[in-house]
Amino acid sequence: MALDRDGDIVADQMVAGGQMVVLKAPDISALAVFAFSATFGDFAALDLYRDRGLPWEEIARIRVADTIVLSLDEASQRYDVPPTLSKQEWAEFVEAAKEAKVADPANDAAAPDEPTAWEAFEMMMGIRWEHAVLFGHGFFDGPRKGWPGIDEVREDLLLPNVPSHAVVYRVREEEERVKPSNVVVCPPWLAAPLGAPGLPAYENPEVRLTVDTETGKPQFVATYSLRWAQPDPLALGVEIEEEISASPTPTVASAPITLSYSCRTRQPDDPPGEGLQVRSQDVAFHDVQLRCRARAVDGWDRASITTVHTAWTALALRHDPSPPNLVSATWSGGSASLARQVGDANYPNWAPDLVVQHDAGARIFVYRRKTGAAGRPAVTAV
Repeated sequence: MALDRDGDIVADQMVAGGQMVVLKAPDISALAVFAFSATFGDFAALDLYRDRGLPWEEIARIRVADTIVLSLDEASQRYDVPPTLSKQEWAEFVEAAKEAKVADPANDAAAPDEPTAWEAFEMMMGIRWEHAVLFGHGFFDGPRKGWPGIDEVREDLLLPNVPSHAVVYRVREEEERVKPSNVVVCPPWLAAPLGAPGLPAYENPEVRLTVDTETGKPQFVATYSLRWAQPDPLALGVEIEEEISASPTPTVASAPITLSYSCRTRQPDDPPGEGLQVRSQDVAFHDVQLRCRARAVDGWDRASITTVHTAWTALALRHDPSPPNLVSATWSGGSASLARQVGDANYPNWAPDLVVQHDAGARIFVYRRKTGAAGRPAVTAV
């Protein structure tokens, strides 16, 4: 655990013996280790804020605050990759920036369980490197067709290709109200391709029949965990493409579904080199099956090759249906007649739920208890 000078936690991670750990934060003043015994090996610290006496040259002035006046087409000139944002999403992004700019800290303090307006905006920027670049919180050094008119860029200083020497960058606030950023060193070679994750594995796949709290209608909800190996330390997580089959039950109207979602877990208690995602997903019926494939992603929006699909995985049904309430039983001519409760204001009339109604294997079991000696269990001496 790494702490800053105020005692706040800035990094937290579970580690195993012999594991190499790299902690990065603007301020690390103390390290705390919770173990019976521990010894640091090859301990080293690097201060990226220290003045190294390097000759700096300004290559661009990015008008971050004025980004809210740009259209998506204008902001996209800051990057040489086609945007993944839609114009509607960009409008929502700009609106979040405006709300953060005028946010009242007192209002943020009134809702401590909700992210502040600034935190919400920062989370939107942190989803993809592309988002940060388009809003001026990142910079792409390389050839491009143009740039927004609000920015000033030294085109003659932009890198035309991979340089033959390392390049160091830092960001300086124009009015110097804060100190310059840490330095970032870019080595003179292309980054290696991002390593693919291991094939995901489904754990504890189950399905239950529940009731939608908003509509009051019955629905099937599948719960399961996905676990995968994450061998590349640069990967922040994975993007999952998941398929849900149609139900094979003829009386259930359903169609196959394909979902895509990101899993950027990297929680402190994640095992080294592994990823875990807990899922809850509505499904058409309890007999659908799941399969998925994954690719790793990093902090620069790079993606690895995609794994093959997993095998189709069935869901274990966890179901305890309510039985009909019985009011009487009669015996006549060798046959028993049961009467179930109907029209009682204290009890709803019984009807088969979706599982009992559509599943060909569903049954209603009737139990009979005998009186006298016939009703007592047999006892065998040991």
